[in-house]
Amino acid sequence: ASALVVLGDIYLEAWQYEEAAAAVKEALVYQPENELNHWNTLLRLGHAYFGRDYQKARECYERILASPHAAEADKDSARKNLTRSLANLYYEAGQYEEAAAAFKEVLSYYPEDVPHHCTALLWLGRCHDATEDCEKARDCYEQVLASPHASEEDKASAREGLARLPQLPKKTLH
Repeated sequence: ASALVVLGDIYLEAWQYEEAAAAVKEALVYQPENELNHWNTLLRLGHAYFGRDYQKARECYERILASPHAAEADKDSARKNLTRSLANLYYEAGQYEEAAAAFKEVLSYYPEDVPHHCTALLWLGRCHDATEDCEKARDCYEQVLASPHASEEDKASAREGLARLPQLPKKTLH
């Protein structure tokens, strides 16, 4: 089972999520639910689903949270990832206010120097953009651009988000 988990991790790092899910699901067959490793492996399965199938990811995280056998560290990670999954599910369903509330919670999990913080800010900006709250959307995108911890990909997304927003009126000097 441990070799399958390592293989799943290799696939995750290579962004080969379907292969990662297959390897990790097979590893779970060999790990009884009363073993701590089972829950950590299920957490990895949630990660493999995340970004492709938020509902399946959500189910993995919810099972971990409901288990009396899961370690607290796994439950903490599952709680954070469940909130991220729910936020994305709300966004995909067009429930932008609910998504914004969930992304605000996600922001509270990650300090500003963690890449997930900027990603959550981008999603929060998209939620505000979708609800036509341009001022809040602009603020989110500008925070990403100002962050020394934002990836170039996140900064490019923030610039695209700003470009979609209506232009601010030019200030005139009197």
